[in-house]
Amino acid sequence: MPNEKGFTLIEIIATLVIMGFITMTAGMGIVHAVQAYVFAKQNAAIAQKTAFAFSRMTVELMNCTQITAATSSQVVFFTTAGNVDGVQRTISVNTNAVTLNSFLLIDNIAAGSSLSYRKFDNTAWTTSNDFSDLAAIDVVLVVKRSGTSAEQYSFNTSITMRNNSVPNAPFPGA
Repeated sequence: MPNEKGFTLIEIIATLVIMGFITMTAGMGIVHAVQAYVFAKQNAAIAQKTAFAFSRMTVELMNCTQITAATSSQVVFFTTAGNVDGVQRTISVNTNAVTLNSFLLIDNIAAGSSLSYRKFDNTAWTTSNDFSDLAAIDVVLVVKRSGTSAEQYSFNTSITMRNNSVPNAPFPGA
């Protein structure tokens, strides 16, 4: 029968196998692209949450007028709030969250997060020292990625005081 037209079974099977490999490769590419998007989105969320926490801590601590307790996990201070002096605030850093009084600044905090206080000569400052000797408060936040991943990211900043009577300190309202 020389006029019969069509595909043989082997041709159909070979085509299906080739199409399967092409589909599998394309599918893996799509999966990797989606994973990269989710990873980038989570990184942006972590960075945004950390930036918010640092901004709020900077505003509060920059305007502090007195520190009454200073440890690696907590600082108790008085600040100016608007035009009112003497508002007491507490920033706490623990293994779960950073809070300002009871307001949550950031969660998913890991061990290694801390507050440290230094003088202008880079030696440690304590509450027994004069407040005008405090050059900066160094904040280190180790943030855990949410979910099943054990990844951690370390962020740090230094906060300088405005109201510690130091001639070269930033001027309030500047």
